[in-house]
Amino acid sequence: MNRSLKDKSTFGNKQMVPNLDAYVKAPGVGGDSHQRKIVIIADTRESGSQAMRELMQYDVRLDLRRLEVGDFLLSERVAIERKTAHDFSSSIIDGRLFSQAIGLKNSYEKPFFLIEGSTLYTRRNIRPQAVMGAVSSLLIDYELPIIWTRNASETALLIFSMARREQLIEKRLPQIRSEKKPLSIHDAQEYIVAGLPHVERVLAKRLLNKFRTIERVFSASEKELQNVDGIGRKKSQRIREVVTMRYEEKSS
Repeated sequence: MNRSLKDKSTFGNKQMVPNLDAYVKAPGVGGDSHQRKIVIIADTRESGSQAMRELMQYDVRLDLRRLEVGDFLLSERVAIERKTAHDFSSSIIDGRLFSQAIGLKNSYEKPFFLIEGSTLYTRRNIRPQAVMGAVSSLLIDYELPIIWTRNASETALLIFSMARREQLIEKRLPQIRSEKKPLSIHDAQEYIVAGLPHVERVLAKRLLNKFRTIERVFSASEKELQNVDGIGRKKSQRIREVVTMRYEEKSS
């Protein structure tokens, strides 16, 4: 088909401007010293990361803050949760992954996970099925995009490119969102049950479908817990231990 490219293309009945063309021709791209400085808000816990050192090579202003949600804020709507492949696996085991997913969804319009590394299978004590199950849940249950980068250099380039697009083309500046959409009862129930040891979002749903209320999940015996697909003897023992053990505040 010998049709010359036009500045505008159609998708359905909507007219769309190619974003790449607009991005390349954006004011300040290509070394204009008069452009507005790109600002990236980064969590203080990223300060020693290789990705942060790579970002420092770009013409950006890095604003370090202690963030409750996300690791990098690129605009009022775009937030990134960055994880190395090893940290991604660890966050599945300790239950951080899905609470972070809920925080991102409740706080930002366009959040996503960025996973850095050549493979996700960096821990011997986690099965590939669990890793892919977590990835599937993020994509389907939470509708959160996941982007992979091979190394910190690619991570920094992607973060810089997205921040430049948001701030120079879309004119959207980074903003810490303090207001959070309240969780629905349904989401709150899943969130609480997913806080149990070795229980992620999918397993939390199975438990709630089986026992119908959080109260019944917490009062279920080891044998009853083992009737739920995905919960074996070790998991049920650990859940009962956490639910029944008396709380003792740690001395500082």
